[in-house]
Amino acid sequence: MNHFADKVRNSNRILIQGSSGAGKSTFARTLSQLLEISVIHMDQHFWQEGWTRPDPKEWYEKQLSFYKQEKWIIEGGAYKKTLPQRAKASDLVIYLDFNRFFCFYRCIKRYFQYRGKTRPDLAEGCNEQVDYAFAKWILHEQPDIYGPRAIETIKENILHSNLMIIRSPRQLKELRKELICH
Repeated sequence: MNHFADKVRNSNRILIQGSSGAGKSTFARTLSQLLEISVIHMDQHFWQEGWTRPDPKEWYEKQLSFYKQEKWIIEGGAYKKTLPQRAKASDLVIYLDFNRFFCFYRCIKRYFQYRGKTRPDLAEGCNEQVDYAFAKWILHEQPDIYGPRAIETIKENILHSNLMIIRSPRQLKELRKELICH
């Protein structure tokens, strides 16, 4: 894990991807504090009050403006149209590839924690919710369709040595501990 911690410490543009409920936002906040690099929560910029979607052209342009910054940690959302640009602009991509049932459990837990409220990593007016479409996304679409496609897109657009796939919460905890201790 030492090698990975060094790679994280030496990166100025870190992209964190993975399923809903994997802990992308929490890990991004931890990295932000440790590395003193600001976090861009993609969902906070994408979703508008009441879970409405932005104009596609405006959203595309807004995303491109993020990548031009000198230092950033970007987390969340596949937003597949700009994933190649995000990957190319990144020094390091960290993909949280956790068990779908673990992620679903975390989303249910998060729902009860924020029920009727907006999480800090979302836009105001996007109260926490879990419905059939979201459950289907976490349990089937993300791990079976979009996750593998996202990893493939990332691999096509960065050096493979700059992709760190973390496969368990335990691995993530070890990386966090290594970053904090050194």
